[in-house]
Amino acid sequence: MIVIKSIEISRVIILWIYPNIMAKNETQMGDDLPSNYLKSVGIDIHLNGHNSYTLKHGGFMDLTVETWPINNGKTAVVSMCHYGKMNGDMMKDPDILFHVKEDGSIEYKEYQNDYAGYYSENHAEAKEFMEKTWIPNLKYQGHTLVESEIES
Repeated sequence: MIVIKSIEISRVIILWIYPNIMAKNETQMGDDLPSNYLKSVGIDIHLNGHNSYTLKHGGFMDLTVETWPINNGKTAVVSMCHYGKMNGDMMKDPDILFHVKEDGSIEYKEYQNDYAGYYSENHAEAKEFMEKTWIPNLKYQGHTLVESEIES
């Protein structure tokens, strides 16, 4: 009986909190750009070289970020990915590859989820997922930067 009440309470709390996290109007969406999120956790996507970062928070999948600055650091290509393991193979869950342009705008290149057998190069679909679901979830989960491999 207590377990059922706990589940019921958890469900109510999740339903109360989750929509409040996700309820953003279009003018607030700039906060949920992946470039802003990465800057807020201490990642400079414009550092020279192919750089890799690991962010963690207990109970959630690690977040792996890779960056490749281009055009003398004026723009960057970035991959953000959760990795899982299945039958010994690393699985992307999800992985989104995007290009941050000189004016700060983002062009989403690839969206992949290996567990679902899903791959897309649809910019609008990747943008929708990244900015309205994944970035708000990552912010809520509270991942912090724990490891950096900076190419000098």
